[in-house]
Order: sequence, then structure tokens, then C-alpha cells
Amino acid sequence: MRAFRNSGSHKVAMPKLAEWCDEATYIHWEQASDEAPDLKNAYDRLVAEGVVSRVKHPSSNQAARTFPVPIGS
Repeated sequence: MRAFRNSGSHKVAMPKLAEWCDEATYIHWEQASDEAPDLKNAYDRLVAEGVVSRVKHPSSNQAARTFPVPIGS
């Protein structure tokens, strides 16, 4: 994950996040298996434990941490 974060498109895009986005949250995720978590579990953990990134024009959801439930979860 560190290699992905520190190179390529992610490295180019992240400095622009504060200007481009009105909501941004991330989480340091660890789990025993290599299987991706289901969408509902990922959403629940992101809302409960996520770190809200600074953005220049935060939405009301960003400020209140009340993110809409993703479609399909």
C-alpha cells in the first residue's frame, strides 16, 4: 500500500485533493485475510474510524461526518 501511495497517479493526485474534493476520508485498515471487505463493512468502519481530510470547501456531510450510504451496500 505504501508503494502505491508514494508513486504514480496517487502521488500526483493527492496534493490536489483539498482543491478538488468537498469530502475526503481515509482509514488505516488492517485485516487477517487478503479478501476485500464488503461495501457495508467498509462504509461502517470509514464513518466510525475514518480520518477526515482537510478540504478547502467542505460539504455539510464532511463537517458532520454524515456521509451518504453507498449504493449497493
